[in-house]
Amino acid sequence: AVVSIPLYFFMPLLEIFGLGEIEIQKVLFFIIIYFQGLGASLVFKTIISKEDVKIAKPHPDIYLTSTKKIGVKPNECIAFEDSQYGVESAKAAGLICLAIPSKFSLKQDFSKADKIFFNTKEAVRYVKNVYL
Repeated sequence: AVVSIPLYFFMPLLEIFGLGEIEIQKVLFFIIIYFQGLGASLVFKTIISKEDVKIAKPHPDIYLTSTKKIGVKPNECIAFEDSQYGVESAKAAGLICLAIPSKFSLKQDFSKADKIFFNTKEAVRYVKNVYL
């Protein structure tokens, strides 16, 4: 069975990275491939990059801009973050934040995250079980 996850329909999941437009396109390509492997298709209503905000993470601008642009409340969204500044940004904006530290960020402070995972598969399984 194929599960379609239209983010704007029942649970906006924001995949927002503090990267430039080209890096975001590359990351989204891999995210889409990963989720398709799980039998899901994703629909991104909007993509916001660091070029779209005045103040970078850990300031919450990127998340506040994103939620405003798609017309949802921050507490209706889930952020997946791999850095301390990303977690701080998401939480300051009022989002649920799931941390997935990378090998480069393992020693950072993720204590503000709602939950910490050590691989994407665990995080996706958690979202499916708890939020979908």
